[in-house]
Amino acid sequence: IPCERRDGSLTLVGIEEALLGAHTFEGVHDESPLVTATLHRLLLSILQRVFLPKNPGTDWADVWQQRRLPALRHAA
Repeated sequence: IPCERRDGSLTLVGIEEALLGAHTFEGVHDESPLVTATLHRLLLSILQRVFLPKNPGTDWADVWQQRRLPALRHAA
């Protein structure tokens, strides 16, 4: 996923790094606005599936206030 670092440089990262390191990036950026929008939708759908917010208003607000996503443990 093409991500823009805070210094303006672009880097390619995987989905896991894009999500867990989101607080270190300015955003997702591709030359095509359609690709950028599609990547945002993909990442958001993954977050919604992983976190399954019971109360979208407050659960998402809590994540937003923490300014980063909690790391999840996954089975090896």
